[in-house]
Amino acid sequence: MRSRCGFTLVELLVAVALASVLLGLLLPAVKSARAAARRSECASHLRQLGIAFTLLAAANDRAFPRAHAGADRSWIETTRPFIEDTLAVRVCPTDPKRDRWLELASTSYLISEYIALPTSIDFGSVDRIDQLHAPSKTVVLLEGADTRAAEPPLLVDPSTWRPDDHAHPGTVWFSPKSVAKGRVWRRLTNEVQPDRHGAGSHLLYADGRVAFVGGDAVRARAEAAGNFCYPDQGEG
Repeated sequence: MRSRCGFTLVELLVAVALASVLLGLLLPAVKSARAAARRSECASHLRQLGIAFTLLAAANDRAFPRAHAGADRSWIETTRPFIEDTLAVRVCPTDPKRDRWLELASTSYLISEYIALPTSIDFGSVDRIDQLHAPSKTVVLLEGADTRAAEPPLLVDPSTWRPDDHAHPGTVWFSPKSVAKGRVWRRLTNEVQPDRHGAGSHLLYADGRVAFVGGDAVRARAEAAGNFCYPDQGEG
C-alpha cells in the first residue's frame, strides 16, 4: 500500500490563511520602516545643506544664499561648490513632486525670507551670518507644501517662470493683516507642509540643528501668533 504524499485541500487553505495573516502583520512594519528611512534621509539632506550654508558664508563675505539666485536659479544652486552632490540632497524622498523639482533645478526645501530675501530687510531680516544674534532660534529651511505650483500659470511665459524657492513667515504668514483675520495657518500651509512625514516635518536652524516638529505643534505656534521662524518673535 502506497503512503499518501502532499497536502490536503484543508491543509493548503490553512497554510494560505497563515501566510496571509503573517503578511498582514509584516506589511505595516515594512511600511513604517520605509517611512522612517525616508524621514532620516530627509533630515540628512538638511544637515548637509546647513553645513553648505556655513561654508558658503565663509567664502562669500559671510552672506547667506539668496532667494532666486540669478535669472533662472534657485538658491540651492549656489550651494553646489560646497556639497559633493547637490542632486542627492535637493529633494525630500517623501515629496510627491520631487521628480518635478529635479527637472526644474529647484528643491523640496524653502529658504526663509528672513535670511534670503533683500526686500524683507524692513521686517527685521538679515542677510549675513554674522548678523544673527540667535542662530539656534532662527529657522532657515522648511519643507515645501505639496500644493506648491510646479507649472507656470496661464499666460505666463514658461521660459521665464520659476517655482517659489522661499517662504514668507514675516511678510505673509504673520503679517498684521493675516494675524488680525486669523489666516496665519492658511498662509503657512500654502507654502509649507507641516505633516510631510506623517506626524510632522523638519526645520533647519541657522546653527545647523535639524528638528523634527509635529504638525500639531507647528499649528499651535502659528495660532499663538508667534513667528517661530524669526528669533525674538516666537518660541524657537
